[in-house]
Amino acid sequence: MPLPSYAQMTKTDRLVVALIYRQKQGGLAGRAARAALLLLGVDFHASVGPGLTVLHSTSGGLVTHAAARIGSNVTIMHGVTIGRSDLGGPSDVGDGPRFVIEDDVFIGAGAVILARAGRTLTIGRGAVIGANAVVLESVPAGETWAGNPARCIARAASTPELADVTGTHVAA
Repeated sequence: MPLPSYAQMTKTDRLVVALIYRQKQGGLAGRAARAALLLLGVDFHASVGPGLTVLHSTSGGLVTHAAARIGSNVTIMHGVTIGRSDLGGPSDVGDGPRFVIEDDVFIGAGAVILARAGRTLTIGRGAVIGANAVVLESVPAGETWAGNPARCIARAASTPELADVTGTHVAA
């Protein structure tokens, strides 16, 4: 089962991705993009690499912490939250958690990725986070995590393949 691609995104999802990149430009265009995202239910503060795929972005919202760094070719489904698990407000971003989502990661619908202040949570290259998983610790590269709390349910083969949630393998 290949991972979703840009070609499978709806026009609305493509608009959301364009607005995510545009909001980082600053100025009037950046502020307008930010306002449009909020109206669409997308609160996306993370820095992101090229090739972001967002599917069903306005169905259930999408929230990312400002200290999240998202790599290239990452797919994020609807209803995903990447944020802080302890008390703290927007003014605490510098002291808050750090999130590193490496390249070629898939994050399933409704997944929640949480970390405490002062910690770094990394989702390794090629990892798969299952739908509605609650991730509270770093995920090694190539592993599939699911459940609440999330745990490893599959590991990638030693070849450059990724395991999907069924335990079968797909080419990277």
